Amino acid sequence: MKKINILTSILVATALLTACEDDRDSNPTIQEPTTFVLNTPANATYNVYDLNQSKNIELTCTQPDYGYPAVVTYTVQADLTDKWTDETETADASYLTLPSISTSAKVDANTQELNKAIVKLAGWTSENDYDGEPMSVFVRLYAHIGDKGYPIHSNSIELKVIPYYMDISDAVPATYYLLGDFIGEVPWGNPTMAAGTAYFPMSLVKGYAYDANTGKGEFTYTGYIPADKGFKVVATPGAWDDQWGNADSEGFTNLVNDKNSQNIKVNAAGWYTLHLNTLENKLTMKATTFETQPTEYDAVTLIYGSESVNMTKVTMEHSHVWYADITIAASCKAKFTSGDKTWGGEVFPFGSFVDGATISCKPGDYTVLFNELDECYYFKAK
Repeated sequence: MKKINILTSILVATALLTACEDDRDSNPTIQEPTTFVLNTPANATYNVYDLNQSKNIELTCTQPDYGYPAVVTYTVQADLTDKWTDETETADASYLTLPSISTSAKVDANTQELNKAIVKLAGWTSENDYDGEPMSVFVRLYAHIGDKGYPIHSNSIELKVIPYYMDISDAVPATYYLLGDFIGEVPWGNPTMAAGTAYFPMSLVKGYAYDANTGKGEFTYTGYIPADKGFKVVATPGAWDDQWGNADSEGFTNLVNDKNSQNIKVNAAGWYTLHLNTLENKLTMKATTFETQPTEYDAVTLIYGSESVNMTKVTMEHSHVWYADITIAASCKAKFTSGDKTWGGEVFPFGSFVDGATISCKPGDYTVLFNELDECYYFKAK
């Protein structure tokens, strides 16, 4: 019996060792590739791609060597200068990444996406900015496996293209504004009221996709509201046809979009959150609580390019909204800072906080509004 048990143990151990060997064989070691080649299309040297008359440009490459037949994700990147400089705190990247992805070594570069990248990189704002002549655009592939693991760029190639002007701007989110008895130092309804001194915008909902044509969608505001102080939510400060208030009497139990509505008002002072959906034409308001009280900053500075300005806090109890009037002379990067914390974003002239990002600003005169509690900013053109 002992001999049988010993023999059985040996067989089990052998099977386990074999299984371990099989596991090692099926889990190869990943090696980090150092290069991979994007091929120049056979007819690229003598051909000009009319981006308005074609759907895709076929690109092929040799797959990066990860040490095994990995599933590789590819995206196309475009640069007008072939410099391939990354974004810094003071300048945008010299290239853009096209949205479409491929898991094949044959990648179809979408011509509409490529054209949009060219228009943005060239800074065209009208049809008059492009003379219609063929021009060069440089493309390369960005490859990775899994969740952006082991990323690598290919070499770049030059393509001759005829692009076309297209409007690449989306509608600015059509926010509504809060104004009332407890906001600012200028009475609401006064002809001199302005952003910051009498009203401020509701905040964007982080991660929400607004309607590109109308700017409609969801907006929010969380703040301290004192008791028995009336206020309204309006589309255009100074105009009262499109306004939110309470039906029949002052309060917040029956909020309606009606020019004859009464003031919104609370009986108990405290923190409240308003949520507005302009697609569904619905406004809600409810009391909110915090585990710890929000930090109230003594100062917030807006840094834009080589300039900076100390922002002014909107006058109201427990205010977290700031504003400043500035002139931006040339395109630059911007961010907000309290000294202890810094906020930036990826979109201009409006946006939500994105960790590590800086805001790419365009020249102009602006009233800048920043809500550090909702972490939202607006560069409101004057």
